[in-house]
Order: sequence, then structure tokens, then C-alpha cells
Amino acid sequence: MKINILIVGFLVPFLSYGQSTNDYQVENQLLACFYEEHKKENIRIDTVIDQLELVFIQHAILEDSSGESYLKLVEKMTGGEELGLGIAGLLADIKSLGFIPTTPKCQDSAFLAFLDSTDGYNDLASHDRQNFTAKDFEHHYYQTVTLLMLRNMAIAWDFEQGISAALPPPLESEETEIPEEQNRLVILISADNKIYAKGKLVVTSELRKVVRNFITESSDKTEVELPFIGAQQVSKGIICLQNEKGTDYSVYIKCQNEIKASYREIREEYSKKYFDKAYQNLNDKQMDVIIALVPQRIKEGPPCD
Repeated sequence: MKINILIVGFLVPFLSYGQSTNDYQVENQLLACFYEEHKKENIRIDTVIDQLELVFIQHAILEDSSGESYLKLVEKMTGGEELGLGIAGLLADIKSLGFIPTTPKCQDSAFLAFLDSTDGYNDLASHDRQNFTAKDFEHHYYQTVTLLMLRNMAIAWDFEQGISAALPPPLESEETEIPEEQNRLVILISADNKIYAKGKLVVTSELRKVVRNFITESSDKTEVELPFIGAQQVSKGIICLQNEKGTDYSVYIKCQNEIKASYREIREEYSKKYFDKAYQNLNDKQMDVIIALVPQRIKEGPPCD
């Protein structure tokens, strides 16, 4: 039986794509685009989403992977019911998955042209389009939307307890002892959301280059003997990401993403230089070499001094 879900906030822009055709043509295209855009960043986002689903099942927030369970969960979300997001260990398990996008967006021009050509595009956000069944939530697109929404709610809930506790850790579990000053790049987000790198005002789009220059050029290096590629100079640098009280969460996340993207780009460059292949195509031993060559060191929260 169909129910009318009064979708608000985050759910409106994404679930409103839904049911444009009976065969989920738009949803399939959008999901494929979503996967492909993250694949370019060497991220298997489909695997991450599957792991996220398992986390919520293990913490009894989602009963199982059935469409009926998802439908019940969305009813609770939109009805303002308690979801148990404060349960011990939930946020830590979410953080352990590494990078998770906030929305299933697709910016591919070919897909946007396809969406423009569909008959139902102009009224996708209408009230009638917000009637969903369990069958809809058996589709991986709607499951993905729901899981990302739930993840955002869990982060937001913890954010109220303090922004430092809400943010995910670095992608790898690497040593973050505080080095001497010349090997610290302090990035501070002020209460009015201005960004400072080593005291200099910058914009978000500049952070990737700032981090890259610090890691590859200005930070001290130590010589490390690595398999396959011999002795190499490895940065001693650490990125210290800090914020003042009142920092907007979305600004913090954007800064964090730019920092991680810089590390990914450097690793990609060295993968092609030493192994003549993309980072995602390296075998385990080769990948370990690149990680050792470009260790990701990010400290978040308390001041780096």
C-alpha cells in the first residue's frame, strides 16, 4: 500500500527525482553517474554504501536490507521519531568507512541532458511524486539516498555535542605526533567561516594547492628505503585542521575534502611515475609503497602545538 511521505529538508531534492518511469530509468542513470564520478577519485562508492548499510543494520537502526525496512525507516525520519543515533559506537563505525559523500549528486553533462529530455522531469518534485512503496526502496538509488540522509543525521546529532567529535578521521590510521613548527601546516576556520593557512587568508579552492606545496616542497623530508623504488624522500609534514566555535559544518567538510583530495592527487602522480598505472590499479604491495611514500597525516581538533 502506498503512503504519502511529507519529505522535508535533505530528502526533497533527491527523492523527488523518483518514479519518473516505472522502470527507474532516471534513477539507474543517476546512480551510474554517481558511481562513475567517485570512481574518478579512486573511490568505490558502491562498496562504501553497502558497508554503511551494514553499520546501520548492526546497530539496529535499520532492520534489514529489504525495501519494507527502508520504508519504515523513512517514515520514522519524516515523522520526527527517535532513531537512536546516539547509540554507543555508531559514529565510530561510520567514521571507520572513510570518505562518504553527503548527497548522491551527479554533475555529468550527458546525464543532465538525458534528465532534461525525460517527460517527467518538470513535475518530479510534485506532491504526487512523493508517494513511495517498499518496492521503490528496494532500488539501490533510494537506499543510497536514505543511508546518506541517515549518516548526515548521525553526524549532525554528534555535531551538536561538539564539532570535533563529529568529523571523520583520516583515511588511514597513521601516526600524528606533533612535529616541529616548520613541519606543521595549520589550517584554521574562524567563527565567521574564513579560512587561514599558516595565518594567511585563503579560499577553499586554494587549499588543495597549498597542501600539495607544503607536502612536496616546503616540509622537511626524511629518507626512507622502499620496496621496488629504493630510497625516497618522505615528507615529515602534518596538516593541522582546526576550527573556532561557531564554524559552519559544511565549510569544515569542504576544507577536509580538499585536504584529502590533495593527498589523493599526489599519490596518483607517484603511482603513474613509479608503476606506470593509476593508484586504483596498483596491487596491494605497490599500493603500500605509495602510501608509505605519501603518508596522510592530518590532525583535527585541538591546536597543533
